[in-house]
Amino acid sequence: MEKKPTGLYEYKFIGTLRAPPDLLVDICMDLGYIRRQIPQVTEAYETECNGETVTYMKMEFPFFVSSRDCVYVKQRRELDFRGRKIQVVLAKGTSLPQFPKRSGFVRVSQCQVKLAVESAGSNQSK
Repeated sequence: MEKKPTGLYEYKFIGTLRAPPDLLVDICMDLGYIRRQIPQVTEAYETECNGETVTYMKMEFPFFVSSRDCVYVKQRRELDFRGRKIQVVLAKGTSLPQFPKRSGFVRVSQCQVKLAVESAGSNQSK
């Protein structure tokens, strides 16, 4: 299947971090932590819609970068893959009438996150 150009970038990171997998996934799921650590996030909240937890996030940037917002659903899972414990976070942009576009903000609708983390031993993750 051929991908159509969207103007978006796709990144893939592979490496080892000095933190246990559970902590890394907890951080990804903690909206309060994200708000405290990323000063551009000026509004962020979660609400239930159609049985799913939906996140709204607004980011404001200096004049040379467009401010933007996004609406997405995310989930956390723990998988057993051939005896290996894999922590997974999946997030994907969504469009819901409960979250209309805001004037002055670019709506990021095609965002997605796929994170898979496992222990690398000794309080490390890969």
